[in-house]
Amino acid sequence: MKVSKEIISALEKDKVAPIIGNPNGKTIIYEFFDYNCGHCKNQNIIMNELIQANKDIKIILKNFPIFPVSHLPAKATVAAQKQGKTFLLHKSLFENHLLPFNYSEIGVETLNKKILDKVLSIAKKIGLNIKKLENDMCSEEVEKEIDITKKIAHQLNIHGTPAIIIKDKVFPGFMDIAEIKEAIK
Repeated sequence: MKVSKEIISALEKDKVAPIIGNPNGKTIIYEFFDYNCGHCKNQNIIMNELIQANKDIKIILKNFPIFPVSHLPAKATVAAQKQGKTFLLHKSLFENHLLPFNYSEIGVETLNKKILDKVLSIAKKIGLNIKKLENDMCSEEVEKEIDITKKIAHQLNIHGTPAIIIKDKVFPGFMDIAEIKEAIK
């Protein structure tokens, strides 16, 4: 699917979305993902390989929590940018299993509390100021970033994750490194 100039413009104007890779990179990739999506965990491995192999890649993270229990980790990643720890938190959230094994037996309120505790524990281990992170997670700016991402995703008919935008094309689903390199050419 081709991305309209209006949507590309909206993506470019977004200065709140977390960035990994080279912040000044000329090759820009937008990655829509969910921390509780198994395919996104695998896509994250590929994206890390990509930014190691190509120092001109700028990946703009578009937190698209398609599962309700993914909203808190999404907010944490956006908020972590204010402490310069986006990449570390992003990587750590994907490396850790956020959902408790008995999650289907737990009420939503208890489940969200367990996920928040896990996210904050991970954040503390990587050196984030937890009080600041919690305050920033509650900010209007963070919530607005996630809402904008959801709006853009729906405009692009993205209903699942991962989804990647390279140049002016949407690539729904998992992409291997060869497919991404081909799309970048």
